[in-house]
Amino acid sequence: MPGSALRFYGGLRANLLCWLALTTALGLLAQSPVPLDVGRLAREARELEQRLSLPQRVESSVDFSLPLEARQHLQRTLPRLWRKLSQRIPVQILVLSGEAELAVASPEPLERGDAENFVQRWAAAMARQFYYTGGVRPELPISSALSPAIHLRIVAQAGQSVVDAAAILQAALQQGPLDLVLICHGLGESRAGMRWAQFSPWLDLAIQQLTEQKVEWMLVAPPPSAGQLMERALSQGREMAAGLREVAADHAVPFVDLGDLLGLIAAPQPSAAADAALLFDGFSQRLLSLYHQDESGRTLPKPALHEALAARLWRHCLGQGSDPWLQVESEARFAVAADGRGALSLGLRPLVSLPQSMDLTLLPLLQEGWRALPAPPQHRFLEGKVLALQLPYAPPKQRWRASAAEDQVFCLLAMGSGRAQMLEVRALHQPVALVAQAAAFYNQEEQWRAAVSVINTSDSALQGRWQARLSGIGDGRMGGSLQLPVGGSVPLNLSFDAQRLRPQGGSLGRSGELELQVEVQGVELTQRWKVWLMPNFGLDQTLPLQADDGKPGAVQCRFGANSKELLLDLQLDAQSLPAAGLDDAEAWKISLGIDARSYGKRLEPGSLVPLEFVGTAAEGAGRLAPIAPWAFGNGYAAGFSSAQAKVELLREVNRGARLRCSLPRNWLYLHEWALDNGNSQLGLRLDLTVLTADGLRRWSLLPSAAMARSCMGLAVLELTSKPTSRFACGLVWPFVFLYKTPKAY
Repeated sequence: MPGSALRFYGGLRANLLCWLALTTALGLLAQSPVPLDVGRLAREARELEQRLSLPQRVESSVDFSLPLEARQHLQRTLPRLWRKLSQRIPVQILVLSGEAELAVASPEPLERGDAENFVQRWAAAMARQFYYTGGVRPELPISSALSPAIHLRIVAQAGQSVVDAAAILQAALQQGPLDLVLICHGLGESRAGMRWAQFSPWLDLAIQQLTEQKVEWMLVAPPPSAGQLMERALSQGREMAAGLREVAADHAVPFVDLGDLLGLIAAPQPSAAADAALLFDGFSQRLLSLYHQDESGRTLPKPALHEALAARLWRHCLGQGSDPWLQVESEARFAVAADGRGALSLGLRPLVSLPQSMDLTLLPLLQEGWRALPAPPQHRFLEGKVLALQLPYAPPKQRWRASAAEDQVFCLLAMGSGRAQMLEVRALHQPVALVAQAAAFYNQEEQWRAAVSVINTSDSALQGRWQARLSGIGDGRMGGSLQLPVGGSVPLNLSFDAQRLRPQGGSLGRSGELELQVEVQGVELTQRWKVWLMPNFGLDQTLPLQADDGKPGAVQCRFGANSKELLLDLQLDAQSLPAAGLDDAEAWKISLGIDARSYGKRLEPGSLVPLEFVGTAAEGAGRLAPIAPWAFGNGYAAGFSSAQAKVELLREVNRGARLRCSLPRNWLYLHEWALDNGNSQLGLRLDLTVLTADGLRRWSLLPSAAMARSCMGLAVLELTSKPTSRFACGLVWPFVFLYKTPKAY
């Protein structure tokens, strides 16, 4: 545009001078017959032109051009997105994340836009770069042609995790095409105790959807975490970050690690006799300056941190991101000795050029169960050399959560030459690893089997023994010997008679514990899982709910169904009633999760969003909270009106009260809904929370520890009054590892 204006102004000036010269010549011809001195007139015209001021070049305040390398990088990594951006065609972006990953602190009243998270700021930078006059919008505009925009939809609801990703994607793809999907999960899941072995199957389901629909996508590891105990806070989400990096490399998609601290803050310079604790404290104070602690004690990132994260995310999209300066060079190993102590062995190499040497400070962070023993934190790199390290760890003193995969992830904070970087060391677990498939098994009839294997991860053949014990839902013991060749894997035959585990009356779910002990090479390993079991039940069958606290007060439930609706009836006794005097406040909540996929699909992994009915202590109607389009399982994508459901509290004289709910049958449109058929089933999770005179109390249909939105660990309702004798059961995360010296069984 500045060049066009310059050419236009120069042409206008030339035309004006010609017009003046011609006018002068015509005037002279009219006054005198004397011949014109054309040469003189031309010289006067040139002198006049030189006396005129020259036009000034107009400089744009915003540069919309991209360097050639940035254009090529974006075109190579996200070609379909680049095509639309380069032509200013409206772009549809879906962001799947949790609340923890996008939380923004607001310590003071903020100006408009200051509370935006890093994803919104990243999209705004994209809109500015490619001159989208419509900016960033959450919804489609009336006319995209008049004001092209980047349409950003962020799905990050309360309680949402990677478990929901595949179902949300299915619903979003049915509503319209997507140009880019950004997945940023891992921090909330890590805080809830999830490990990568649990996380990765759900991520794989989402990736399968993206691959089948040929949608471009990218992975983003969550921002750094901070808190009062920085040694633990910094390691939160880092195991997920290591896994996300590997998945992105396998699928050749863009990956940005926002939690690796690269380019975020400068590390303090250690002195020769620097104390590691003081050095870490100085680093923590610098990092905490980017966070705000609210009244509830939560530590949330300030808007300035989100601005820095957004800038890094956008630079990475253009191929200009911060590169790591340190990497693990050799295969890391974590070996456990007979005394239970562990040692992490690894080699490190700097990725920056060294003049001769570089000092490195390496600080192990807190792990789940393992505690780093005192070791020198200061190390020195020599040019061209790999730094070999061995870090000692103390054994766990109590039960702890651990990965069931063949490796263990350790988090280290590395500082050197003013740089800081988080290192995730994935170490092969020695001498053996216990691998289990934690899953739900539906419509079991006679035997219940748990898929558990022992893997030899050492460099020699191993001999040992194993013993398993099931407790809580029936006593069962079994065991045997182990012969493990190098690299070998032995599946354990953990099979239990389901009929002996069935609860009395066949109507109540039960939970217990499966313990597995393996002894090899003088090391005893103990691993435990939560186990649940519940027989299928039918329509109009009364089932007791189980109280979490074991106090007096009974609640019973009964499900019904007809051609038009699904019914739920809850009977509360006098000790389970909402407390009096709470007529204006929410005094009860029903959380009802329904897996309403078809029979075949229900046997596959999936997720749901529980419906939440709430009401006051006063007799009368309650209300249903807004419903997610994917609430009833993978494949659902409809809009549901909460007004179509009914819920009410009915007081009964001398008997307590009833809570009655009804849902329209047409909401469950993917279900076959064949009444009087045992193969027409619904997966159910039911919880009732009541603010009683004794405080807040909770009852559940099946007290399993399964993830709240997962379709693993559901009770099964058969849409018939004569249910079959089949049952559901399974292993539930988390599980635990214990190390100790052997003893007699």
